[in-house]
Amino acid sequence: MKNREIATVRRGLGLTQAQLAGLLGVHWMTVSRWERGTLVPTAWQQAMLATLAQAQAHDEGAGQQALLLAQQQSIMAALAFLFQVAFEESV
Repeated sequence: MKNREIATVRRGLGLTQAQLAGLLGVHWMTVSRWERGTLVPTAWQQAMLATLAQAQAHDEGAGQQALLLAQQQSIMAALAFLFQVAFEESV
């Protein structure tokens, strides 16, 4: 995923750089660097970003719902929710 795509997906989910960073377990500056193209996400991070892109394509409010889950339960619950949203049409 290219740097511009990362920013587009993040904004489409209604997340700040800090919020996206929290979901992915990285520092907000890491997200900033990805979006500016000065740092490339690892393979695992690329996979997570691709899942977020799919979730955003299916449900633009998914990011905010994931943040609520993360606040109420855990980051893992939020990520599980995003995976479910991303792949609900393929099941």
